[in-house]
Parts: sequence; C-alpha cells; structure tokens
Amino acid sequence: MLHAKTDATAIDVDAGLDRIARLLKQLDRTPAEDPAHRALSAAMQVEADAYRKALDHAQVAAAAVSHLEPDRELQPTATVPPRLR
Repeated sequence: MLHAKTDATAIDVDAGLDRIARLLKQLDRTPAEDPAHRALSAAMQVEADAYRKALDHAQVAAAAVSHLEPDRELQPTATVPPRLR
C-alpha cells in the first residue's frame, strides 16, 4: 500500500513539472507589458511552491519505504574476524 502512495506522489511531482514547463512556455510567448504576463508569473510561483512541497513529500515517503525495506547491498555479507592479539 505504501508503494502505491509513493507512485502517486511521483505522478504528482511529474505532473507539477509538466505544468511549470507549460506555464514557462506561455510566459515566454507573452509580452512583459501584457497583464497576462503577471498572472502567468504568479501561477508559476504557485506551481513552483506546490512542486517543492510534492518533492519534499516524495522524499519523506521514499525515506519511509527505505526504513521499512532495508537495502540488502548495505548489509554486511560476511563477519569481520576478531583482531589478533
């Protein structure tokens, strides 16, 4: 169940990045003196804030999953022999 939530978060992050890219293209085509330029700029700031929050949430979710499923590569495969005296 936790994987499904993590996958949904990844989709949200990707969708947020797509929305930011689309707004950036619209902003580039809009003259600076056009009132729509200011509205697009504000919309980009809102999307950027939401994107940062989604990234933070995805990192927290990934950390929670990594704590539940330890990485086998990081676990020692052999014991270290005791020091010789």
